[in-house]
Parts: sequence; C-alpha cells; structure tokens
Amino acid sequence: MKSNLKTIILSLLVMALWGSLFPMVKLGYGAFNISSSSVPDILMFASYRFIISGLIVSAFCLFRKEKIA
Repeated sequence: MKSNLKTIILSLLVMALWGSLFPMVKLGYGAFNISSSSVPDILMFASYRFIISGLIVSAFCLFRKEKIA
C-alpha cells in the first residue's frame, strides 16, 4: 500500500511539473525578450532548458550513486 501511495504522489508531481511547463516557457520568453516568431531564439532557449535539466538529472544520479541508464 505504501508503494502505491508513493506512485500516486510522484505521478501527481510529474503532472504538476508538466502542466506548468507552458506558462513557464512563456514567462521565460518574456524574461529573455525572445520573440515568438524568431525560430533560432526559441531553439536556443529550448536547448538551454534541456542542457540544464540534463545536468540536474546527472547530478541527482551522481549523488545517489546510481548509473544513468
């Protein structure tokens, strides 16, 4: 039962993070003055987001002493 509750809580956390993605990206466009018609700027912003999230996941796995897939 405890494992089931943990799964539900983690699922809700993931849904909350995914649900907040679109508004946060729009806020990021405004904060960094990125025009929604400038494809190179949008791709660069997306690449920065992926690099940062990859570094966070790598650091998390490093501190947990687990291998990354």
